[in-house]
Amino acid sequence: MDFYTTNAQALIAQYQSLNPEQVHCAWLKHLPAIQQNQNRPRPQALDIGAGAGRDAHWLAEKGWQVTAIEPNDLLRKAIHKHQNIKPLSDTLPLLESIADKNTYPLILVSAVWMHLTQTQQAQSLQHLQTLLSPQGLLVITWRNQANEQARQFEAVDEEDEAEKKPSRKQKSLGLLCQKFLALYPDYPPPNSPIWISLDEVATSLGKIYQYNKRMCWQGR
Repeated sequence: MDFYTTNAQALIAQYQSLNPEQVHCAWLKHLPAIQQNQNRPRPQALDIGAGAGRDAHWLAEKGWQVTAIEPNDLLRKAIHKHQNIKPLSDTLPLLESIADKNTYPLILVSAVWMHLTQTQQAQSLQHLQTLLSPQGLLVITWRNQANEQARQFEAVDEEDEAEKKPSRKQKSLGLLCQKFLALYPDYPPPNSPIWISLDEVATSLGKIYQYNKRMCWQGR
């Protein structure tokens, strides 16, 4: 938790600079469209690891009633007040602030899973299944950055030990990725985008690929 407290302001700026539609594009097609009706209660969404509330506000604007779970005080206090967002301090796997009788047609666990031990992951998944409504949508996303020292990263993929051993190609690609990440700041200024030419980067790293594309670096 110290990492998030120490870097709260930089993290808030980074999180808020990203477009949720782009961050969650991989599963967005499965998100039910909400027909807002004043005579009907909004469907309930549970946003676990809500950070400064970027995704919670996005879902609220789409017609959801959002319970935003964020254990870090500074990040949680940065969630702007919204009549359809209820911020709570809690953590997986227990989620003691959530009543067992509550169920949610949408549960979003974004960039949290890799900070849980494998035992906590199993416990969390079991608990989340009890909170998910029948035919509900459970979305779990994570980032694989085990080489980072400031935060605890746990293994997520359940594979046999033999399958976990990286090949020479995977090791080479891993080293290449580390060199690439070292070229750019972890938390770039939100108002000063860093545009990257993939062709130029590939050449500078000693790898020749044909990309002819540019991308905007948004940090780790």
